[in-house]
Amino acid sequence: MLNLKYCRKAVSRGVFYRGYKAKTNRFGYKDATVLTDDVTPEVDKESSSDKYNVVQLVSKYRDYGHKKAFIDPLKQLPQFSEELDNDISLHNIAENMEQINLSGVLNVSSQETASLSEIIECLEKTYCGHLSVELNHISNEQEKLWIARKVEESTQFSFSAEEKKHFATLLMKAKTFDDFLAKKFPTFKRYCGAGAESALPFVEELFSQASA
Repeated sequence: MLNLKYCRKAVSRGVFYRGYKAKTNRFGYKDATVLTDDVTPEVDKESSSDKYNVVQLVSKYRDYGHKKAFIDPLKQLPQFSEELDNDISLHNIAENMEQINLSGVLNVSSQETASLSEIIECLEKTYCGHLSVELNHISNEQEKLWIARKVEESTQFSFSAEEKKHFATLLMKAKTFDDFLAKKFPTFKRYCGAGAESALPFVEELFSQASA
């Protein structure tokens, strides 16, 4: 028979040592952190005001770039963001600025400096293209900057023609297998990709890395 008294002691002892913060909206072992709404990285005091304005511009794209993203296939919704509409004049950035040091500004591993137009082009490609990410709802500054770094770095690679052909082959195999099951077992309840076939290249790469 289950010893309820023993179980109660074990559970209470485990909860005590875990240190969960009850009724404080905090879970796990981590201490509470001071959360801020500013996702702008720290800039050296020696940096010019123009560079600080560029940092503010990058922060605006991270927060509101998704509003200009081309995510409507019917093109019925306007790609417009009031916060980015007058981005250059809004942040008082000189258009004739020289090369800007990207350290602490933008996560571009392929180069250390860039012009203002190159920075805006990179931001438009990263946050205002057919794929985007919304970060403004995340209250933890470190989490925001981590996701922003991963997103900005992810746009700096491309697949070779052979890799693209391999991905297409995986998708066609999945579609062919689904069609076969539908014809072979028309009266049986079955589960198929149903639009999730696009995850197959990721799953294959995950298994490949895990088995290495």
